[in-house]
This record gives sequence, structure tokens and C-alpha cells, in this order.
Amino acid sequence: MGQQVGRMPDTWEELIEERDRVLHWSSEVIARVADNIRDEDTFLMDYDNTKLDAKVDSWIENNKTRIEPTISKLPSSKSECTDLISAATAKICDETKQKMRKDYESAYGDLKKFTKRVDELGQDEQKIHNEIQQLEGSCANDVKKFQKKFGPLRLKVFNNLRTGEKMLFEDKKLKTAFTKKIYDIDHKYMNDCAKKFDKLTKDYEKCVAGK
Repeated sequence: MGQQVGRMPDTWEELIEERDRVLHWSSEVIARVADNIRDEDTFLMDYDNTKLDAKVDSWIENNKTRIEPTISKLPSSKSECTDLISAATAKICDETKQKMRKDYESAYGDLKKFTKRVDELGQDEQKIHNEIQQLEGSCANDVKKFQKKFGPLRLKVFNNLRTGEKMLFEDKKLKTAFTKKIYDIDHKYMNDCAKKFDKLTKDYEKCVAGK
């Protein structure tokens, strides 16, 4: 945005014009914060529990399909062997989901802290915005009084404006890092699932053989 604070006007009319200019940029800060919160909510929808569960369920189904030929070649009349498959499958599914939720939450840590800072920026800016809006009534054509109160508030607006600009870049960086962490987590657990089903196949073979 690159907006400058500029000189402080010294007439009432110019002060009101400057106030309106500052309120415009203050509104921009507030709007950008709101956009960031909405964007993050949309962004996180791809990583909620429903999506995570569906992801794990698909891995489970793929692995069940993968080991089915081996299981079919070794039919068993023993209930403990068939029960082994269903019980182990349910356990693998539940444990994977629980562990992934914890890892997802951990991966979200930095982004969560950032979102809190963005929210605090928005709250701070809204407070400043409200104070600026009240100046005309509280100062009642008193130029010096208006200048004295308006000066620090105006400076805060443009400081927050610059902070908001920096946060845009930080937001992209953190989301990229988060996405990479999720990618690594997914691959870790997808491979773990495959290994556990390989072990399950061997356990079933031992059960059928009576070992």
C-alpha cells in the first residue's frame, strides 16, 4: 500500500479531510484482517477431521484390497483367524486417525499463533477506528485538541497498515510450510498403514497354520 503519514493539517476542514483519509486506510486494515480469517477458515477445511478420516479410510480400503488375494488363498474355518483381520483393521484405522489428528494439530501450531496475532491486530485497529470516529464530536472545532488526540491515532493506523502488509507475506510462508508438514505426515502414515497390513497378512498366515 505504501501510504505515508504526511504532515498534520492545521485547519479544521483539512483535519476532517485527513481524518477521512486515515479512516479509509483503517477500514482497509480491518477488512484485510477479516479476509485473512475467512481465507484461513476456507484453507483449513481441506485439513479438518472429515477430510482426514476420509483419507485414512481410503488407505484402509486400498490395503484391504491389496492383501485380499493372499487372504483368499488361505481360507480359514477358525473364527479367531477371520476375527483377527477385522479387529486389526479397525485398530489400525482408529489409531492412525488419532495419531494423525495430533500431528495435524501440532503442524498447525505456528499458523494458529499467527492467526491469533492477526485477530489481535484487527481488534486493535477497530478500537483505534472507533476512537478516530469520535474525535469530531469530542473536540468540537478545537484544532489543537483534535491534533493532539488525532496524531498518535493516525500514526498507529499507518503502523498497523505496514504490519498488515508484512503479515500477508508471512501468511503465505506459513501456509506453505504447513502444507509441506501435512504432506510429510500423510506419507508417513500412509506408509505405516501399508506396513501394518503387511504384518497383518503374516499374522493371518501364522494363525491359519496354527502357529
